[in-house]
Amino acid sequence: MLALVALSPSVASAEAVSDEPRPTLESCLHESAMSGPDESTLGDLREICAQQLIEQGVQPPEDRSPLERRAELERATELIPFVLTPYKPNYLMPFTYHDSPNEASTGGDALTDRAEIKFQFSVRFPVWKDIGGSGASLNVAYTAQSYWQAYDAARSRPFRETNHEPEVFLSFPVDWRVLGSRLSAVTVGLVHQSNGQDLPESRSWNRLVSSFIWEVQGRTVIVRPWIRIPDPEKTSPDDPRGDENPNIERFVGQFEVVFARKIGSKTYSAVWRNNARQENRGSLEVNWSFPLSGRARGYLQYFTGYGESLIDYDQHHNRLGVGVLITDWL
Repeated sequence: MLALVALSPSVASAEAVSDEPRPTLESCLHESAMSGPDESTLGDLREICAQQLIEQGVQPPEDRSPLERRAELERATELIPFVLTPYKPNYLMPFTYHDSPNEASTGGDALTDRAEIKFQFSVRFPVWKDIGGSGASLNVAYTAQSYWQAYDAARSRPFRETNHEPEVFLSFPVDWRVLGSRLSAVTVGLVHQSNGQDLPESRSWNRLVSSFIWEVQGRTVIVRPWIRIPDPEKTSPDDPRGDENPNIERFVGQFEVVFARKIGSKTYSAVWRNNARQENRGSLEVNWSFPLSGRARGYLQYFTGYGESLIDYDQHHNRLGVGVLITDWL
């Protein structure tokens, strides 16, 4: 979701007034990663590069917004072999409590355990950068979110649900400032989501999605509307070609708004979805992350509403989870 390709204004303006390109955190990190000691971590390289930039009179990364720093780190690492660029947050919550699990997700023949493990893996890969010199880029991304009944030994600890979400999208850098805010990027693309199961538990849908990534007084706000690509109605319950989740947009919503703010070493974020209809359905996910050890961060998540997973798209529930976060929104 945070797929930015534009240089921050301070660096762009510095390079514009001189024939000699000035160093950036991106170029320093890339060079250091290719030639530095094998045991160096990304954090080590970033500290070294930040000091080098200060000594050369370039604005230090700490003076830039969290969104700009993430964009620079992404650009610096996305072309390095064996490095995966994160997309959405990556986390593992060894314990979550779900107040009303869907019995259909376990075949309806046994009580679903309300305690389960939830984790998310999300990466992005740039396929074509700076298309035609426009600064736009073509990207592919993949996000998997799993719900594991790890504490249900009586049923051999099954995975209750895994949602697969591949995407392809174009990202356009912009610099539009209005009322103290800055629109820094716009994306448009195609998103498929499915749970990879057979009938009758199979769920899938396709959407055309746009993202508008704003910086508002140190806060990051992502507005993400979508239009569902309709599926034909099923001719029978076992028809594999028909709509597997009728009216899903009435429950999951027709847009989402992501809010993220970094205060010191802690990050607060929320994801709100709504269907913009009279019934006012949707969901709210609230997150808090804090330093733990090395790259790992402590993570607390609360979800309430519809559509956390595809198998539960039309059922309202609440979930509280605690775990470890590897990469955040910022």
